[in-house]
Amino acid sequence: MPCVFHKLKQIIMNCSQIYMGVNLSLPQVESDVFSVEQISPSDDEYSNLMAALNTNYIYYLAPHTGCGCGWDVTNTGTEFDALSKKSLFALKVYLRNLSPEQSIYVLFCNQNSIGFTPASADEVDILDFLSILDAGHLKFGEPYSRLYLLKASQSDK
Repeated sequence: MPCVFHKLKQIIMNCSQIYMGVNLSLPQVESDVFSVEQISPSDDEYSNLMAALNTNYIYYLAPHTGCGCGWDVTNTGTEFDALSKKSLFALKVYLRNLSPEQSIYVLFCNQNSIGFTPASADEVDILDFLSILDAGHLKFGEPYSRLYLLKASQSDK
């Protein structure tokens, strides 16, 4: 599917990217609104992502657009808003269903900041992290990376 912003005829350089690092292999997912794709050592961004995540497996979490623009388009007044909100909901369901026993790192960045390694990970309860997603804290084109370490919710214990 072409980039949402290309369809809107806007020139945008920096869509948001979401990567996840874990130490246990996860199944790849592909649907109309959400996908989970493993990043392999042969991919261009692998070494930069490994420096930030330092896990056995790295996955790219993609919205309906296939690129990160789908995370950024939620209030444009177009038909893409509903698709982006469905993608965000699918992301939340996916993260919520991951095993709470493993460390789950989530890296938010834009295309120009993939090589920037945050000094530390913000450790957050997975339910709090899902609230961050609900509140729309994915900001389009932010010039930095943000790394989260998701921990099991107190209500899951």
